[in-house]
Amino acid sequence: MESGEHMPNKAKFVGELVRVAAPGGTIIIVTWCHRDLRPDEKSLQPWEENLLKKICDSFYLPEWCSTAEYVKLLETMSLQ
Repeated sequence: MESGEHMPNKAKFVGELVRVAAPGGTIIIVTWCHRDLRPDEKSLQPWEENLLKKICDSFYLPEWCSTAEYVKLLETMSLQ
């Protein structure tokens, strides 16, 4: 699914993917993400936030999440 960057509610987006997937099926998410945070970080660096805001504003996109955040969302839905 190549549209996650357009979805303002990532949890709802992933939930819908799970809802419509066949039992035992495979969900492939190809989307724009920001980098994963290091364990000692709580957020991106200010310059990264500013750059992402410019990109999102230019393409009318909501905030992005990281690949690690997508994995966490999928794990909360008991997916591997």
